Amino acid sequence: MKLKLACADFAFPLLPHDKVLDLIAMLEFDGVDIGLFEGRSHLWPSKALASSAKSGKQLGRKLADRGLRCADVFLQMNPNFIPYAINHPEAARRRPARD
Repeated sequence: MKLKLACADFAFPLLPHDKVLDLIAMLEFDGVDIGLFEGRSHLWPSKALASSAKSGKQLGRKLADRGLRCADVFLQMNPNFIPYAINHPEAARRRPARD
C-alpha cells in the first residue's frame, strides 16, 4: 500500500508560494495542506475569499500543474484567534469563518 502524504504550504514561509509548491512536488508529496492565515501566510483570507471562485481555480491549476492535490485547508481569519474562534460565544462572530 502506497501512503499518500501531504506537506503544508506554510512550512516554508520565506519562499514565494509558487516555489513552495515546486519544492513540495519535488519532494514527491501527493498533497498540500493550504494555510489561509490572515497577515501571516502566502494566502490571506481577505484576498482569496474576496473572489473565491477565481482564487480557487488559480490554486487548483497551480496544484494540478505540479501533480499535487489539496489535502486540507486551514483557515485563520485574523492574526488574533479570539475574534473568529470556532467556539466564540457569539454566533455572529463564528458565522463569517464558517461561511
